[in-house]
Amino acid sequence: GTGATAIVCMTDNIALGAYVYYSPNVLNTGASGVFYGGTAKYTWAAFSNGVAPSISGEVGHWALGTSDAFYGCTITAGCLANNPGGVNYKDYTTWNVGFGWTWKVFTVDLRYIDTDLNKGDCNAFTSDHTAAIGTANRTAINSGNGSNWCGGRFVARLSADLTVHTNLK
Repeated sequence: GTGATAIVCMTDNIALGAYVYYSPNVLNTGASGVFYGGTAKYTWAAFSNGVAPSISGEVGHWALGTSDAFYGCTITAGCLANNPGGVNYKDYTTWNVGFGWTWKVFTVDLRYIDTDLNKGDCNAFTSDHTAAIGTANRTAINSGNGSNWCGGRFVARLSADLTVHTNLK
């Protein structure tokens, strides 16, 4: 795939970003996809102990195409013979919001991540082998099994920036 990212620092405290990426074959399904979105971050001035807190968020959207014919069976279209064009994956939006702080080369990030993709369409898109069996999640492209892979999550991350000549002195 190809893509472009732009980050604009509005001030020393505010950074805004935008991106767009294209793949002719998302997750090796044969479906094309365009992912685009934006980011925003506000960083407060560092405290006297060197800790700099920040808050940030992102919103992105997947515009997805149709899979290869191999994935063509759906609940409403019948088997492959009735749907030779493959599965027309559902477009969806993903977002996250978080709070973090940086001290020297270390960053702690606490973030909530979610999408608007329902459990049934999530299962059709990801082929989740752990999807729950049942009919409650039946959609036009899924027979009813539901995946939790696309649901909301809280994520905690600790990272270290070890960029030579910048942080390692």
